[in-house]
Amino acid sequence: MNQTELLTSHLMQLYNTLIEPVLKYGSEIWGYHKAPEIESILSKICRILLCVKRSTNLDAMYGELGCLPMYIRRQLSMTKYWLKILQSHENSLLFKTYKMLKIDVDANKTYNKINWAYHIKLLLCGLSYLWINQFNIRIHFNTITSRILDIFKQSWYSNINNSNRLETHCLFKHEFIFESYLDQIRDSRFRIC
Repeated sequence: MNQTELLTSHLMQLYNTLIEPVLKYGSEIWGYHKAPEIESILSKICRILLCVKRSTNLDAMYGELGCLPMYIRRQLSMTKYWLKILQSHENSLLFKTYKMLKIDVDANKTYNKINWAYHIKLLLCGLSYLWINQFNIRIHFNTITSRILDIFKQSWYSNINNSNRLETHCLFKHEFIFESYLDQIRDSRFRIC
């Protein structure tokens, strides 16, 4: 990344296209794990792109790049897979297995929180009607995605506004978007300033 003259936005696209799929492989199933090693890979890439120290606040880095943390991306993968299961044939082994997991969750059996359906129910925070009626209504991915992203962005905004280290930063940063100066200012010395 340091040897090319690509724009920061293009480098982020390369990450999203080449690296993220490898890091998320199979996350439809295991995505509820914290996976700090995977999160650290994204934070290293963000640090390199922004030319900042290890001590730089993660929320500030993610906000500047408009980059979602890996755990959010895994939650979205899990949600998409859940919807795929709901649309599968009722006689399929996958659907029957999921239905058994759901019955256990409804009976408060989470098996030390490793029941996959339990984590889907947690993802539907504030959308409990979807959990209750999941076999009776058509659920749209965008509904759940917007809820997950709204919760994350509210948390992000709260974190940057409540951080003593980011008092000046939060005066200027109000939206979770890629900042255009990262592409416009090509000299890293000036961009760091």
